Amino acid sequence: MTHLEASEQLAALALDALDAEAAEAVAAHVAGCASCASELASLEATAAELGGAVSPVAPPARLRARLFADASTFDTAQPATLRTVGPSPVRRSGRRLPEFVRGAAARPAWSLAAALALALIATAVFAAIDNQRQARELALDRAALALLTSTETVEHRLTPPPGAGVPAASHGHWFHRPGVNTQVVVGESLPPPEHGQYVVWLQRGGVWQRGGDLPLDERGNGRLVLLGWDGQDVGEVEIRLEATDASSPSPKVVLRYP
Repeated sequence: MTHLEASEQLAALALDALDAEAAEAVAAHVAGCASCASELASLEATAAELGGAVSPVAPPARLRARLFADASTFDTAQPATLRTVGPSPVRRSGRRLPEFVRGAAARPAWSLAAALALALIATAVFAAIDNQRQARELALDRAALALLTSTETVEHRLTPPPGAGVPAASHGHWFHRPGVNTQVVVGESLPPPEHGQYVVWLQRGGVWQRGGDLPLDERGNGRLVLLGWDGQDVGEVEIRLEATDASSPSPKVVLRYP
């Protein structure tokens, strides 16, 4: 194997993307070539850092599918001497990268660079999404805690209307405070919905507005924190069972105030 041939495959070797025969040939050249040995060491260090650059975050299914579909559009023309039939037996340090990145390493250099860039961008995007979600959840928790621990907070009890079809223990609470743009609606001891989901509705100025979904824990308890207004102009609050993502309330009222 010539020096040029080996140098073109160093990136693929660093990512364990060569078959056994090709990996052994490149490794044999590296053993006697100081410049290639130095380049390979640098590439291996970079590959190891890519695997742990950011804590792994589960991506949204749609975004994950789109990224992997984009990766499959890279140039699939591969040199005859390169086959990505499995990992090389040659030991390599560092974490293993996703398969689509390792596969791209056996393709032209520009495809490898694009795949590595895609991996970094995808990891950063997933981390940013998760960080934003955690920050929002923390802000909601703090707002709810401040409201619920205030001595000036107003509490109204939500009860099942006649024919609601829920256990007698099912009830809820609506908390708000004048001048504080936070409301909390709580449902307790609710049965798991057989179909659809529980949704909080608020009547504001005679018009029903969807507050949001009310997911339940294993005990049938749920909480919804609403930011943006203090609830002083809310006349009624209801928890309804909705079969779909409706823009208007269904007739199935589970809990209500007054």
